[in-house]
Amino acid sequence: MKTERWQAINHHLVIDEASKKAVIVKDNDKKILNDPLAVKTLVDTEGQPVKTARTKLIRDTLRSKIKLEPLSVKRQFNDKGEYENAKKAENLLSNRPAEQYKQVKAELKFFGQSFLEGFLGFYGLEVDNALAEYENTLQVLEEQELGQSDKSYYIGVFKKGEAQKVTDEMYSREFAEKELKKFNDSLAKEQAVKEEVTQAISQSQKLERE
Repeated sequence: MKTERWQAINHHLVIDEASKKAVIVKDNDKKILNDPLAVKTLVDTEGQPVKTARTKLIRDTLRSKIKLEPLSVKRQFNDKGEYENAKKAENLLSNRPAEQYKQVKAELKFFGQSFLEGFLGFYGLEVDNALAEYENTLQVLEEQELGQSDKSYYIGVFKKGEAQKVTDEMYSREFAEKELKKFNDSLAKEQAVKEEVTQAISQSQKLERE
């Protein structure tokens, strides 16, 4: 069995390659990783298909980081033409969806069922967008065989539950992060050059038309 940890994502994914099942081990429960028998029991009793568990691991962390500003909720209701609900959004007391949800449920008589359904729809869309952005971004991936002290690092990408490595093994997290930064910086420079060329072509065409 091995553990897997993704950049900017909380907790460990423990994968049993024999059964092709995995479980999420939270950071405050990571002592269990020192007990292979306990981990095996956990996988046997609570294990899910690896892709399912990996997606849940990443989605749950991204969900916990999302903020929904009351003005954003108001704007989205306005865009749907639900002006009464848009006005109610001004009464939200937090930008944390979990706290907002508790407030709406506690004051459902004021907010109403249509507000709650719209709010949950906006929140779900934000989570989907965050997941799609994460899937389209290279990340540092850490792997470790249970019972071993050595860790392996890769630059990889999470795609629809799959872990796809795009580099060979790297010897440290710091080196992997440095290589990833170099790659991202080169992409940013390349994009800036493309934008300059596009602007120059657009300006040239404009002058020709004049």
